[in-house]
Amino acid sequence: MVFNKKIFVLIIIPGILGVLLSFAMSIFQMNRDTTITAGILLKQLDNVTQIVQHTTKLTSILVMKPCKDILEQLIANGALTLYVRTTGLIENNFQICSSVSGFKKMNVNDVYGTSFHNKNKESRIVSISGTSFVPGKTAIVFLMPIGNNMTAFSIVESRYIYDLMDVLDDENNDSFSLRFTEGPAIISGVNNNDRLYMLKRDFNSAISQARLTVTTPMISLYPYIISNVLYILPLSIILSFILYFLWQHWMSRKMSLAEEIKKGMSSGEFSVHYQPVCDTTTKACLGVEALMRWQREDGKNISPVVFIRAAEEENLIIPLTKHLFELIIQDVQSWKVEKAVSPWDKYCRGTSCTS
Repeated sequence: MVFNKKIFVLIIIPGILGVLLSFAMSIFQMNRDTTITAGILLKQLDNVTQIVQHTTKLTSILVMKPCKDILEQLIANGALTLYVRTTGLIENNFQICSSVSGFKKMNVNDVYGTSFHNKNKESRIVSISGTSFVPGKTAIVFLMPIGNNMTAFSIVESRYIYDLMDVLDDENNDSFSLRFTEGPAIISGVNNNDRLYMLKRDFNSAISQARLTVTTPMISLYPYIISNVLYILPLSIILSFILYFLWQHWMSRKMSLAEEIKKGMSSGEFSVHYQPVCDTTTKACLGVEALMRWQREDGKNISPVVFIRAAEEENLIIPLTKHLFELIIQDVQSWKVEKAVSPWDKYCRGTSCTS
C-alpha cells in the first residue's frame, strides 16, 4: 500500500501539477495578448487624437475672424486632415461656423443631441450617438475652449475605431467598450455580458482621455490550455519517470544496505572500540564508552552515521543493538581481570584524565 502511494506521488502528482501549470500559463498568456491588443487600439486612438487636436488648434486660431472669411480655411482643414469629418466654432452653445454647415447658426443641442458647455475650461473629448446630419452614427467630438464662451471643435467618425476593433476582436472573441469623459460607449465585438465566465480588464489613456474595457470569455482559454498541455504534459511525464527511477534506485540502495548490515552482523564485520570516560572532579578513569565500528571484508569502513541511520529506517536498530551487546559480552569474557582491578583498567592505562 505504501508502495502504491509513493507511485501515485511520483507519477500522478507531476501530471496534475503539469495541468495546473498549463492553466496558469494560459491565463498569463491570454492576459499578455489582451494587453498587447489593448495597447494597439489605444495607441491608434492616441494617434488620431493628436492629429485631430492639431486641426482643432488650427481652427481656434481663426476665432477672431468672421465665419465667411475663414470658411474656406475650415473646409480645407476638414477635408485635408485624416479622420476629421467636421471642424468649426461654437459660441454660447450655438454652432456659428462649420466646415460642413458653413456660417449657418445652429443650436448645438439640436445638431448633436447634447450641449458642449465646459465648466473646467479644459480640452476634452466626448462621444455622441449621432448628429442631425448623420443620425445613428456614433461620433467623437474634440472640444478646445478658447475663451469668451467660444469653443473650437472637430468631429471624428467612430468607424475608424470600429474597423480596428473588428480586426482585433477576432483572435479571442473579445468585446471592446471604449468610453470618453462623456457620452455613450463605443462597443464592438461579441456581447460577453450575458456569459457567466469571463475575464475583464480595464486600460486607460491620458492622451485620448479614454477608458478601454476588454472582456474575454473563458472559452478563449481552451486553445492556450491545449497548446500548453501538449508542451508541458510530455515534460511532466518524463519528469515523473525520472523521479520514479531515482526513487527506485534510492530504494534499491536502501534495501541493499539493509541486507549488507545483516550480512555484516553474521560475518563478524562489526567490532567495538572502547574510549575511556573520565571524572572531571576526581580526574579518575571511571569506565569506557563502547563505540561500534563497521569494517567491510574489503577493508572499507562504513561511517556510523550511515549504517545507524539505515538501521533506524529499516527497523534494524534493535537487532544491531543486540549485536553490539553480544560483541561487548564477548570482549568482556576475553578480558583477564586481576582481583581488585576494574575490567576497563587496561583501557585507562596511559590515559591522562587531567587534560
